[in-house]
Amino acid sequence: MAFAALVTVSGTAQAKPGVANLRYGATGQGVRCVQLAIQEAGMGTVSDRVTVDGVWGSKTQDGVIEFQEHHGIKADGVVGPVTGQYMYELLRDDLYHQKCYNYLPTG
Repeated sequence: MAFAALVTVSGTAQAKPGVANLRYGATGQGVRCVQLAIQEAGMGTVSDRVTVDGVWGSKTQDGVIEFQEHHGIKADGVVGPVTGQYMYELLRDDLYHQKCYNYLPTG
């Protein structure tokens, strides 16, 4: 019985289901998490220019597209379930950034 419970909890961590997609013009904690993931991923010169301010402008947009291209995700500049999952995987082991669980969409 204990083994079954262990199997149930193990597996790939996912962010909170039902979180809305994030895109250009968005603001708030979800955008901060996107910006943190871009910086954490070290995306070329773009990561140096992205400021973690919670405002999705052109620099964040460029960073998201670069992140998506780097990970082989459709580069549409929108953080939906697939991009959100990749970003959450980057941040989930950092205790400070685990709060991004509530703000990044995943599927």
